[in-house]
Amino acid sequence: MFSGNNITKTWITSGFVYLFLVALLGVIMRSNVFIDLPIPYTHILHAHSHTALLGWAFVMSIGRILSYFILNIQQFKSEIVALSISIMGMCITFLYQSYGAMSIAFSTLFVISAYIILFKIYQKLHTDTLSAQLLQWAIIWFFISTLGIWCIGPTSAILGKSHDLYNLSIQFFLHFQINGWLSFVALAILLENTPQTKQKFLLLGLNISLVLTFALNLYWVFNGLVFYLLNAIGLLIQWVVYIGIAYHLFESKKNQKHDIAFKSLFYWILLVVLLKPTIQLITLSPTWAVRLEFNRFLIIAFLHLILIGLVSFTFIYNAFQERYLIFNRITKTGIIFWILGFIITEIIITLQGFGVNNYSFFVALLSFSVLMLVGIGMLLYQRLNL
Repeated sequence: MFSGNNITKTWITSGFVYLFLVALLGVIMRSNVFIDLPIPYTHILHAHSHTALLGWAFVMSIGRILSYFILNIQQFKSEIVALSISIMGMCITFLYQSYGAMSIAFSTLFVISAYIILFKIYQKLHTDTLSAQLLQWAIIWFFISTLGIWCIGPTSAILGKSHDLYNLSIQFFLHFQINGWLSFVALAILLENTPQTKQKFLLLGLNISLVLTFALNLYWVFNGLVFYLLNAIGLLIQWVVYIGIAYHLFESKKNQKHDIAFKSLFYWILLVVLLKPTIQLITLSPTWAVRLEFNRFLIIAFLHLILIGLVSFTFIYNAFQERYLIFNRITKTGIIFWILGFIITEIIITLQGFGVNNYSFFVALLSFSVLMLVGIGMLLYQRLNL
C-alpha cells in the first residue's frame, strides 16, 4: 500500500493521529450533555468533521493512491507539508473560531494543496485495472465535490445561510466527497484483484447511481416527482452494483487462508458494503424520502456507516494487509473495542432517529464513544511502535 521511506511512514502515522483526534473530539461532543464545555459545541463539531474528512480520510486516500501507482511521495514533498500544516491549522482554528478568517484561510490552503497533488497524480495514472479506474474516478469526484465548497461563500454572503442554495452547496460537497471520492477509494482497495471483464458494468453503475442519488437533495428543495424518480432509479442501480461487488468479494476471499482476525475484519466490511445500499432503499418510500430531510439522527447514523463502517475500516484492513499494523493482542483488542463501540452508538443514534429516547442513551453514547477512543488509541500506539 505505501512505500517504505520515512516520509511515507510519517504521513501514514499522521493519519492515525488525526483519527485519534477525531475520536477524542467525538467524546468531547458526547460529554456536552453532562458538562459545560469551555468551547462552543459547534466549534468542536466543525473541527471534528473537518479533521475526519480532510485529515484522516484524505491522508489515507492519498497514501493508497501513491502506493497503487508506485509513485514516490518525495515528488510531492512540498504539497505534503502544505497539507499537513493546513489540516492541523483547520483543527485548531475551527476549535478557536469555527468559521472565521483563520479557519477559512487554512481550508483554502488545504483545497489548493489537494488540487495540486491530485492533479500531479492524475497526470501519472495508468488505468489498466478496475482498482486503477476507481482511483481515477475517485480523484475526478474529489474535484467535482469541491465545487460545492466554492459556492458556500457566495451563497452565504448574497443569499444567506437559510437559503436553499446554501444548503444544496453543502449537500453537493458531502454527497460527492463521501459517496464519490472516499467510497470509490475504499472500493478500489477491496476490489484490487478484480478481473477487467467486470470494469464496464461496475464503473458505469457506480457513476450513474452516484449522480442520480443526488436527486434526493433536489427533491427536498423542489419537491418534484422527477427528482424522486431519478433518486429511485439511482438507488436501484446502486443496490444491484453493490450486491454484485459484495458477491465478488465473498467469492474471492472464501477459499483464501488468512488469520481469523484478518478474515473477520474483512467480513465485517463486507457486511457494511451490503448495508449501505440496502438502507438507502428506505427513500423509495415518498414519506421517508421527505422525513429524512429533517431527521438529523438518521442522517448522522448513515454518514457514520459510510465514513467509519466502510471507509475507515477499509483503511485499517489495508494497513494490516500491508503491515502498517500487525495483528497482536493490542490491535485485536483495539479493533474489537472500536467495532463494538461503533455498533452500539449506531443503534442508539438510529433509535433516536425513530423517536426512541431516554437519558440512559446519552450515558451509553458517551461510554461507547470512550470505548472507540480507547480502541483507536491502541491502534495508534501499535502504529507508533512499529
